[in-house]
Amino acid sequence: MSTSSQYLSVPQLNHRPSQHRNDRGPRRPAQSSRAHHQSVAAEHAASSSKVKLEDTPLGTHAPLGVPVPTQASPVQTARTFPPTSASSPQATLLSHTPPSPRSSTSQLSPRSIFRAMPFLIRLRSPRSDLLSLSCNSGAPRTHPVLGRSQLHKAPQSLTYSRTLVCADAVNADVLLRFARNELFERAQQANRHVTALVDEEWQYTVQQTKSGDYNVQVSYSACPAQCKSTTADPRKPIALSHVTNIPGLMRIIPSE
Repeated sequence: MSTSSQYLSVPQLNHRPSQHRNDRGPRRPAQSSRAHHQSVAAEHAASSSKVKLEDTPLGTHAPLGVPVPTQASPVQTARTFPPTSASSPQATLLSHTPPSPRSSTSQLSPRSIFRAMPFLIRLRSPRSDLLSLSCNSGAPRTHPVLGRSQLHKAPQSLTYSRTLVCADAVNADVLLRFARNELFERAQQANRHVTALVDEEWQYTVQQTKSGDYNVQVSYSACPAQCKSTTADPRKPIALSHVTNIPGLMRIIPSE
């Protein structure tokens, strides 16, 4: 009987696998949906990670230093703070910038000024290669031709003085002759009885400028006289042997 009861229970055993099979039937979609969610999470983690499998060469693995976040582990984001004024490189650069040369040169020490004094003196002093000369006739004298005749001199002498600017050369003979003629015309304008000049003397100085011209200062003095004889005035300066000329073609620059 026991065996028959066991055999009677066999159909029930055969029916149980069918139920078990039926029970597993609806569970398969749940397992497939779970696997689907896991695959989607893995794809999302792979897309969010910075390491790309396509960039790794064949036969190598992705670097281990970059962790791949999973769905279970929370993603931690690093917060960056702006650099402070004390630690910023721009602030350190501004704090260590050297002073400008304009501000440093504006503050001159007395020692530097004394060092620059010889240079300033050289700028103000005339150049040593510039020509400078001076000539004079000596003591007052009269032409020998007029000395043998009777003369009636004026009580006061006349003086002519002028500064001329000459270029390229200085012909002192011409300048002295021009000065004597001007003086003789003035004497005749003052007294029409004047026929000669006696006790003559002259002097002139020449100073070359930086532009190359010559400043010539001419001074001529003489005493008007009336000659009772028929001897005429020589109409030329005295002591022309004392003249020193600067050779060349002289040009007189008119004054403004």
